[in-house]
Amino acid sequence: MKKIFLLIIVLQLSHSLYAQDECGTWRWRVKLLLDRSGIDWGKTKAEPATIAEFCEHKDTPDPYRLMDLEDSDLERQPLESRKIKMTCYVYDVKVNEKDMEYRLLLSVHKDGTGEKMCAFIPNPRCSSLNRYPDLKRKYADARYVADDIKSWNDRGYVVKVDLVGVPFWGLPHKSKAYAPNGVEIHPVTKLKAYLPKTAGMIPVD
Repeated sequence: MKKIFLLIIVLQLSHSLYAQDECGTWRWRVKLLLDRSGIDWGKTKAEPATIAEFCEHKDTPDPYRLMDLEDSDLERQPLESRKIKMTCYVYDVKVNEKDMEYRLLLSVHKDGTGEKMCAFIPNPRCSSLNRYPDLKRKYADARYVADDIKSWNDRGYVVKVDLVGVPFWGLPHKSKAYAPNGVEIHPVTKLKAYLPKTAGMIPVD
């Protein structure tokens, strides 16, 4: 009976470790900048970066078993310990149904072609953020700008942006919208859009 009781306790503790938030689970605190890295992101200077740089990055974390429970709390990796700033183009904004994150589809070129990757803005309503009002506000502000961008994307425009965020090792994806190695910007903490002022639509493939 004691063994059964201990097993129940272990299972409960494991569940609390991996189910960190109703918005997400796998490496969720790293995605939200709530992990125990000790990095003061507010004082960290953003370094210039490019989509090409991330698409070509090959220094994969070790160990790294994608979507394995053993990696659900994998510590922040060197690539993920940078704060970056980037100028690029957003050719679509989507909302993930499960966690309600905003997914920005980024391109090198104004016509939505060339190397691509994704950037994510967390849902500020996630319970993990309740104790971090500054982060909640940053994500809410970035999503407000993303809403404007989406309204232009829906009309066929590609929007130039400046964004600030942190790289993240995500799951390699077969979609051409993602970087082939799985690198993404997660989270985006600041977003500035150069909204179109002319009447000419930009073709989107």
